[in-house]
Amino acid sequence: MKNPLRAVAQRVMAPELNQMNESITKLTEAVAAMQAEERGWTNVSSISSQAPWELTGDERRRVIEKTRDAYKRNPMAGQIVDIKRHFTIGQGISFKAEDPEVQEILKAFWQDESNKWFMRQAQLSDDIEIDGEFYLRFFTDQFTGRVKVRCIPAWQITDVLTDPDDAETPVWYKREWTEQRWDPQSKQYNQYIDHTGQNAEYIPAEDVLHMKIGVPLYAKFGHSPLNRVLGYLTAYKDWLEDRAKINKAKAVFAWKKKIKGAARMVQTAAEAVVNGINKVVNAVLDRPEPPKIGGVIVENEGVEWSVINSDVKAEDASEDGRAIKLMICAGSGIFEHWFGDSKISTRAGADSMEIPMLKMFEWRQKLFEETFLAIFRRVIRAAVEAGTLPEKTTVKRQAGGKEIELELSTDHVHIDIDFPPLVDKDIEKLTNALAKQIEIGVKSKQTAALSLGVEDWEQEQAMMQAEYEADQKRRLEDETNKYPAFNPPDGNPEDDEDDLDGDTD
Repeated sequence: MKNPLRAVAQRVMAPELNQMNESITKLTEAVAAMQAEERGWTNVSSISSQAPWELTGDERRRVIEKTRDAYKRNPMAGQIVDIKRHFTIGQGISFKAEDPEVQEILKAFWQDESNKWFMRQAQLSDDIEIDGEFYLRFFTDQFTGRVKVRCIPAWQITDVLTDPDDAETPVWYKREWTEQRWDPQSKQYNQYIDHTGQNAEYIPAEDVLHMKIGVPLYAKFGHSPLNRVLGYLTAYKDWLEDRAKINKAKAVFAWKKKIKGAARMVQTAAEAVVNGINKVVNAVLDRPEPPKIGGVIVENEGVEWSVINSDVKAEDASEDGRAIKLMICAGSGIFEHWFGDSKISTRAGADSMEIPMLKMFEWRQKLFEETFLAIFRRVIRAAVEAGTLPEKTTVKRQAGGKEIELELSTDHVHIDIDFPPLVDKDIEKLTNALAKQIEIGVKSKQTAALSLGVEDWEQEQAMMQAEYEADQKRRLEDETNKYPAFNPPDGNPEDDEDDLDGDTD
């Protein structure tokens, strides 16, 4: 007989049961998607509404979390990021504007302590490698033209709204985060302000410089180069840890005990061994010490001891680890000898193999050259709008072997940006080459000086002029001391001649 209350309960609780079933279905799909992702699969249905080159919001955040965790914990991941920063940025860039007033504005912006450019340019290099992008936000004082910059964490930008007719032109950047505020009375972070969903912040595109790599120009977000090798970095780490465990086990030797006698004697000895093992396992508090190395074992004719050799063939596995490392090198563009592998024994071999790597660094320097040019153009435009710089300026340039004056818009002034050299250069050869370029008129002395690491040309000229004047003064003094002035004796010349003859009247 059916229970009538069950039918009534099903009709009354039908909406709640349907909602519960939907929640269970969504939860099951989410768990299945996470399990598929852990195996390296992607749920196609979850990204059907997205472009094939875009990551979903949660997936993008997980990728950023994984790459940043690898940078913090994995030595090879950290080495990849650090090498690319050191070669691209080095000790920092140098720049020179052809207009003196523009140069002063840029120097003031660069030396502004709030902008922290020495550290920030390094951070931009790290962000582009770890996150695949960076967001630089500008804060401009409309009255003074002063520009301050701050970096927005990549994971806080959850959407990029573009021009409906041009996917490459951003209009708004959607920023979502939870703000924590300090309470001075309780001395705790107990105030939380939610900036997500309807409370998200929309930043105008003209206030943000967004640089992204690893994706098409029309993509919303960048893709981390470090994510390409993340699986192999984990595999190499696991391989090293496994080899360390095996090698540690290899150092422990075991004894084989052979007993000559009846079966009862063998069983008694086996039980003694088992009891001994149980005693060691159970005696947690006593912590018994293991047998000492070099101990002596006494045997008789009935018992024979022998050592079990634990040969784990560690030498044969070295190529397995190198194969994983080579995949990391291929994915990162960093050759293996930069990770401490000395397989390449000659300098010529290393130099020839590093050509692709140097081309990669040249591309990165060009990328950051375009970045800093865009930053400087914004600073100049802010100064023009505040009245600190004029709308137009006059510059001198060479054309047809003659010096001409050109009037152009101030924010179109040429700015030369120099990066540290990628390889050690022969100073003598470089200096001779620059001197030849100056002689035939293809490079100015100022540009040549920048190539040699001279950042402030005016100051360098003033110092050279002061040294030249000091050298001229010192040479004049040396000539004066070497050839003293001729001072003839006073009086009648005839008397002087008599003195020379020895006559004394």
